[in-house]
Amino acid sequence: MQDLKSEIDRIVAAIAAVGHSDAQMSNLKAREAELRELSAAKQTRRDLTADEIRDFVSNAIQNIPKLLANSPQTAKAKLTQHVDPSPYAAAA
Repeated sequence: MQDLKSEIDRIVAAIAAVGHSDAQMSNLKAREAELRELSAAKQTRRDLTADEIRDFVSNAIQNIPKLLANSPQTAKAKLTQHVDPSPYAAAA
């Protein structure tokens, strides 16, 4: 969130230094909206219970077959992000 605030400050400084363009104003509005969303999410954030975490993981695991059937390339990409292939590699 601090990076986003810094980016907004840089945009504002650029506008102050050289004037504004439609692109700069659009970029500024988008970053400010993103900051508002993050701030709202942070205010409503709460700690999850063990049961909620367990349910989330269980549901995610149950969706793997559907993901594999609907989009094998996406499923493969997502799985490679979470699985270390080295233990499964063939011995050289």
